[in-house]
Amino acid sequence: MRRSHQVRAHRRRAGRGVASLMLAATLPVLSMTLPATASAAPAGAVVVIGDSFATNHSDDLGPACGHSPTSWPARLARRTGDHLINVSCSGASLFGRYNVYDQAKKAQKRNGFGPRTRAVLVQLGFNDWSGNRLHGRCVATECAHDGKLRTMTAATYAGRLRALVDYVRFYAPKAAIRIVGYPELFADGAHNLCTNVAGTKITKPQTRAAVDAELSLRNTQSGAADILGTGFVDARAVTAGHGMCSTDPWVRGVMYPRPGLAETLMVRHPTEHGDLVLAKAVADSLDG
Repeated sequence: MRRSHQVRAHRRRAGRGVASLMLAATLPVLSMTLPATASAAPAGAVVVIGDSFATNHSDDLGPACGHSPTSWPARLARRTGDHLINVSCSGASLFGRYNVYDQAKKAQKRNGFGPRTRAVLVQLGFNDWSGNRLHGRCVATECAHDGKLRTMTAATYAGRLRALVDYVRFYAPKAAIRIVGYPELFADGAHNLCTNVAGTKITKPQTRAAVDAELSLRNTQSGAADILGTGFVDARAVTAGHGMCSTDPWVRGVMYPRPGLAETLMVRHPTEHGDLVLAKAVADSLDG
């Protein structure tokens, strides 16, 4: 019996080693591999990997990567009582600076992946495709459809996340994995870009490309979730009708008052109520 037990234990360890090597081999060239082992996560740990929509704070890849106390991950943790491991950072991206694997390694160092991990939530992509590339440029000049949008595909997005998904499913098999979308900034079919500067609405006509970028990103994330077999939290759907041009916007304009300057500067990001709505949508997704 002792020898049989030792053989089974050896096989389990060997299996883990083989799986670790396979996972390491699939990691993108642009990132270093995640550790080959994962430590025990705190009970009910929820890992958040994301950009400024998950921080709602303007520390752009600073050493602190500040997080607003009213951001949707913070509200989610207060709502569910889960142990939050939020490694998101303003300015982060899926492929570039402080990317998904940089954040995953940071989460692993905080024991984010283990048998007791409840969820891993990823909100990335805005800075890779739409972001300031279209929205910022549309404020001052005419918008044209950007050729880079042609690279925004579900297969590309899923390919970038696949190694992380495999890693989580091996080391945190009970964890729900969700790709979290972005709130509506401009409504479907809109041709104008709006913002609110100190209470005054300013409209920029003929900016359909910005809307198309939002829709493309939403469909890309949803399609990637289908490919990977993860869930998708459709933030655009739950915030529909409350974009920047609406009478009741759930995203901020310029100099929208906030508790601190780092939060006041977050133009086009959710208001406190917008974050509350998104936190509820994520919680419902995890409970469903």
